[in-house]
Amino acid sequence: MTLLTYISIIFSLIFSVSSIGVVPVPNEYALNAKSKFDDYAEHYLLPEDFHNAETAPVKKPTDAEIESMQNSLLFEGDIMGVPEIEKIDILKKLRDDPMIDEDELFRKPFHSALNLVTYPDKLWPNGEVPYMLEEGMTNDQRTAIAQAFDEYKTKTCVRFVPKTDDDFDYIYVKRNVAFGCSSYVGRAGGNQTVSLEVDKCFSKGIIAHELMHALGFFHEHSRTDRDDFVDIHEDNIRPGMMRNFEKYPRKNH
Repeated sequence: MTLLTYISIIFSLIFSVSSIGVVPVPNEYALNAKSKFDDYAEHYLLPEDFHNAETAPVKKPTDAEIESMQNSLLFEGDIMGVPEIEKIDILKKLRDDPMIDEDELFRKPFHSALNLVTYPDKLWPNGEVPYMLEEGMTNDQRTAIAQAFDEYKTKTCVRFVPKTDDDFDYIYVKRNVAFGCSSYVGRAGGNQTVSLEVDKCFSKGIIAHELMHALGFFHEHSRTDRDDFVDIHEDNIRPGMMRNFEKYPRKNH
């Protein structure tokens, strides 16, 4: 049954009238439909969210907010799937020994690669990414997510679609407090989290950035061939942040 069918049932059958024509009696079928609709509305975006996305101004985070979003416990500040101990070893090898085993980053579960030819299982089939939202998202948060989804719909063939019972792999968009913004890279398998810090990460650009990771992209400034296109001025990099500018092994870009 479609969402529009649920809506029509709710409005037309939410109450049936008794034989006297005075006392409203709840219609069990309608109440069940309303319950299903309410559950759907909690976990997925509605047409009104996309309408709000078109009319609401796009929030732009401040420099301070962007800096505070970096999580020092995550690979390059916002990539999940590389535990802290492994991350230290991997970064050391990336710096000191460029001829390392290039599968090391992606050998374990939930490690993903940008090179989808080498790692085809990390690709989302048919350009569709099933999603589910954490319950209790505010209108502003839902609007920001809708703006990010629309960005992909307008500029790419990628579509973020509501998860169905048949979807084993999907992204779960949830909120956090003081953990920054983060995502796995590529289709990690099962329920994979896109985590957004309240009051910092809920803007179109930041959400689109984390969704790009979920699609299978690492950071462009760490591409193997980045030196062909940009110059990295190390003097301009904040202390302790040089690790975010290491180039990836050649096989994975």
